Amino acid sequence: MKEQHVSFVLAVISGVNNTGKSTLISCLGLQELKSDIHRKLYRLKNNDTFIIQVIEYNGIPPDLDLLDGVFICYDTTNRDSMSYLPDIINIFVSKQVPCLLIGLKSDLTVQRTVDPQLGHLIANLFGVKAIEADNVTHHGIHLIQKYFIQFIYSDRKLLLQNQKQDTTDYSINIPSPSPSSPIPPTSHDASKNVSRSSSCRTTAAGGETISNIVDQVLANHHDEQIVIIFLIVFRKFMKPIDLVNILIERFESDLTQDGDDTSSILTIRQERIQSFFHLWFSQYWGDFKSSATRRIMIEFLERISTFEHVSDISDNLLPLAQRDPEICDKDTWGMSDEGPEKQKKTDTSSSNYNDSFDWINREHVIKKKPTMTSRLLSSSLRRTASTNSHPRLPVSFRSIISLTSHDHQNNRRNSSPACSDTGRKSLTYCPAIFGGGLIKVDDDNEAEGEEEKEEERQTLFSSHDLFETVTRFSPTEIAEQFTFIEAEIFRKIQARDFLRHLWIQKKHHSGPNKNPVLASIEHFNYISGWISSMIINQSLLEKRVIVFEVCLKIAVELRKLNNFNTLMAVLAGVNSAAILRLKRTREQTRVNNKVLYDQYLALESLMSSERSFSNYRSTLKQTELPGIPYLGIHQQDLVSLGEANKDHKMDGKVHWNKFRFMGESILEMMRFQYPSYHLLESNPILLYLIGNQTISTEDELYERSIEIEPRPNMSSLSTSSSTSSRWLTSLK
Repeated sequence: MKEQHVSFVLAVISGVNNTGKSTLISCLGLQELKSDIHRKLYRLKNNDTFIIQVIEYNGIPPDLDLLDGVFICYDTTNRDSMSYLPDIINIFVSKQVPCLLIGLKSDLTVQRTVDPQLGHLIANLFGVKAIEADNVTHHGIHLIQKYFIQFIYSDRKLLLQNQKQDTTDYSINIPSPSPSSPIPPTSHDASKNVSRSSSCRTTAAGGETISNIVDQVLANHHDEQIVIIFLIVFRKFMKPIDLVNILIERFESDLTQDGDDTSSILTIRQERIQSFFHLWFSQYWGDFKSSATRRIMIEFLERISTFEHVSDISDNLLPLAQRDPEICDKDTWGMSDEGPEKQKKTDTSSSNYNDSFDWINREHVIKKKPTMTSRLLSSSLRRTASTNSHPRLPVSFRSIISLTSHDHQNNRRNSSPACSDTGRKSLTYCPAIFGGGLIKVDDDNEAEGEEEKEEERQTLFSSHDLFETVTRFSPTEIAEQFTFIEAEIFRKIQARDFLRHLWIQKKHHSGPNKNPVLASIEHFNYISGWISSMIINQSLLEKRVIVFEVCLKIAVELRKLNNFNTLMAVLAGVNSAAILRLKRTREQTRVNNKVLYDQYLALESLMSSERSFSNYRSTLKQTELPGIPYLGIHQQDLVSLGEANKDHKMDGKVHWNKFRFMGESILEMMRFQYPSYHLLESNPILLYLIGNQTISTEDELYERSIEIEPRPNMSSLSTSSSTSSRWLTSLK
């Protein structure tokens, strides 16, 4: 029972030890009155009558009804401290205790192991406020004290308002502690039922059984997306053969009613199972690679063909079920009907080809130019994004690769080799292949005017002047070709490709076997490097400003086309470390065309990573089709959702809400696939010129940047002796 003289009871808790709770309490600006092993009493320094009782605890403290609020802490340098956050937050939300999620030790950026957005994502699921702070810097301490004062003085009803809205959105079960568990036993009842929608009700007492999930999917006639979501993710927690058996059992149980009497009416559930199978066969035939699964399905369809009122179902589904199986199962991330030995697929491809552009028909080339290799924005974007030198800098798609790819040593960009004869008197046109062989672009127009086209090609292909390449075509034309290719790659993506990229380790495939998500990432990085190289390769300030303006105009046109993915790639290139330091170029651009520069700043604000890309997310919801979302942040959402919670509860039941949220995130991207940009046509010549440029390495870009715009008082230093030291200084 709360003592009468105590104004506020605050719990400061975490799921593991050594998160920094005691240090956090010491930073609150309180004056200690009394302390013992059970409680600590404080008062505000500017309010002697306001007494605060602070309870420091690992796990869930007893007597939750006594609490007026709780600070739930995690350590940004210890990923294990995130493991129990959803369970802990759910307990307090269900008990209507105001919560604030605090990530501590945020100043230790080198030791950070927790993604900066993960805490906010978990908090958003429950409608809880989240911050990250440190107890070292003045800013960090001020931030903690600011939120602390707001928290204790706010109306409890207002604090709970947002939490009430999301209490029905998520359900977590607090695990029963074991001797090794960092969370001690609790004395409260956490069995309150919570649900997000009627499509799937999950209890805090232990998730859902597979059978219950299937029944809920079949019973929800008002949400067709729930079937699509289930088919995307179900193999993470059950085998296809088990799902087939459950659906068959449900269907056949409806064939008989009232004992042995055979029903002559097709039930709603049978109709839904028919639609379920049809969609499953059409979209994920690889799930039926096992002969045993196909045999069970075929025998079922042959059985029901004897019932007149359901014979049409058999007639419709049997041809689909009798098809030849897929050669391989693409979804090795999921549970398989075959044994582990059969499930292992040998990767016969020895290529580690990761390029966005390649060139074919090389058997017609008399002599090839040597291929120049360079890294794809290897650390320039990461270095820039990790500093505070440019607060509006968008997060690069490159960060997604670091979370999902385990092999970067071969991740290099090959420049496009020109097809030429020995004397370089003429050049042979080679069609472009984008996304490591995923998309081929050739000139399929009729032969009419071919001589004029060939003459134009020879003129353009023989020129290696990047300035001419950029200025010959309008920014609108370049943006449209960027969008044409981006749309072609995006259209190739299937819903499960996001999960394949997330959970399958081997991703180095080229050509038609390449995961389109990986192809999109590589193409994103190519465009970013292309933009940086085009700007940095202009030695003269006048030309450099013109090219910089063209790049900004391209970004504006991409926004008009709702192509957010390539827009982000262009902004990442413009904001790379080498380009960001070109103050003379930026200032001259601003002076020459202030309207354009203001548009650029508005685009940076739109794509800013602040508040988990809130501006972009809000705009995307209102965007009319066609459009292409920024896949990087949505893939990041999947990474965070996948890592924030385990697949199963402690009682073995499925954490269905986790998978449903992942499916909803995927569908949010997939809705932009159709209608596409049907009015855009490819321009093979322009696409060739886009691809036929050498992408400099990060080091080359940065050294070149210093050469064309030396730092003050450093122009007299020799390049050979000082380039390295100047580059290192820029990192400080």
